[in-house]
Amino acid sequence: MLFHALFISPHLDDAVLSAGGEVARLTHDGKSACIVTVFTRAAAPVTRDAHGFIEESNEENAELLFSKRRLEDRKAAGVLGAHHVHMGFIDALFRTLPNKSEPLYPAYKQIFSGNISLNDRLLCEQIRVGLQKIKNRQTDKRVRIYAPLGVGGHVDHIITHLCVREIFPKQSIWWEDVPYRTHPIQLFKRLSEASCYNATNKLIKNTLQYSKQKLNAVRCYKSQIAKLEYSGLSDIDYYAEAYYTHVK
Repeated sequence: MLFHALFISPHLDDAVLSAGGEVARLTHDGKSACIVTVFTRAAAPVTRDAHGFIEESNEENAELLFSKRRLEDRKAAGVLGAHHVHMGFIDALFRTLPNKSEPLYPAYKQIFSGNISLNDRLLCEQIRVGLQKIKNRQTDKRVRIYAPLGVGGHVDHIITHLCVREIFPKQSIWWEDVPYRTHPIQLFKRLSEASCYNATNKLIKNTLQYSKQKLNAVRCYKSQIAKLEYSGLSDIDYYAEAYYTHVK
């Protein structure tokens, strides 16, 4: 199917959290939209943080949790009137070295460092290949591409940003990552790193009239709602969405 807009999301909730109002605006205006989520699977947890993530989500294991999260994501996309695609790559919290017994990222500190492991090179190439296939199916080159700016330094957000930037170099619009964009230092740091963006190319989208629809979509992520509220996002429906365009 051909789409007017693709929202390339690192995880199962990122696009809705950061750009749900824009998705709703486009579909309300009769535009077709698809949320393409990159990291939608888990492997057996080998770190304390991975085990903790599963326990906090009140699920028995990673497989059950991510099966539930994929279902939540499908429901959220439906609330916004959008289609969905799950690319099936493993979340950084659960990625391991080739021996399968050692974590690629031992703790959240490494995951949020912004430093992509050399062992993720093959993964990045596979993501680029997958995105290229999606691009090839979109015969209308005017399709809008939305993707994360990478605020917060989560390696999966940075990987998604870089892969989208390579495959869709001139047609991408970058959203401020929620919840990390609520910390001004994190936003300033990312804008400094990604020097091809600046405040003059910041777009404030008029999506507040779709805030209720966005909030209803966010509420579909029941397995993650406690974490979102802990992040201070209980009033997320009032947050204006902000985007950047490329200046080079």
